[in-house]
Amino acid sequence: LLGMTEIESKNALSMSLIKAKSFDPKVIRHQKSNIIKKDGILEVVETNLTLDDIGGLEILKQTLVDWKNCFGQDARDFGLPSPKGLFLGGIAGTGKSLTCKCVATAWQRPLLRLDLGAVFDKWVGNSEGKIRQVFSTAEAMAPCVLWIDEVEKSLVGDHEVTKRVKSTMLTWMQEHTADVFLT
Repeated sequence: LLGMTEIESKNALSMSLIKAKSFDPKVIRHQKSNIIKKDGILEVVETNLTLDDIGGLEILKQTLVDWKNCFGQDARDFGLPSPKGLFLGGIAGTGKSLTCKCVATAWQRPLLRLDLGAVFDKWVGNSEGKIRQVFSTAEAMAPCVLWIDEVEKSLVGDHEVTKRVKSTMLTWMQEHTADVFLT
């Protein structure tokens, strides 16, 4: 129920009782996914892909397996900072999106996909407000993986709105403390 308002939580639990006659996590996740998807910016991606589905990239896969242990209380007690993210760059078809999906499955975290193009709005200040809302939702759902798809295509140019959205994103990426892993 993380990331849902009290009313949304009650509705999701009620729907679960109606459909499954119990509190069924699948029904609740589906309700949550619908709530997040309604604004058209974020969506919850369901995936069963594993790191074994990635061909090659053995060093990356081993690093991701190792990083999984960096999020627990033992790691914090030892003084390890939690990894904040991973930038995947390359030509189309090299497994960037597949890797994002596999990270979420390997770490057993929900995967939120951000459509950055949907953030931009014609009204002054709305774009910046939308990106802040995205980050607020991701923090409320933590621990999670936030997949910013096609980031390189959406943040090019010298338009003032693009600069402000980029600035907002970079500031949040640097300063966020919630357990949100960026890909």
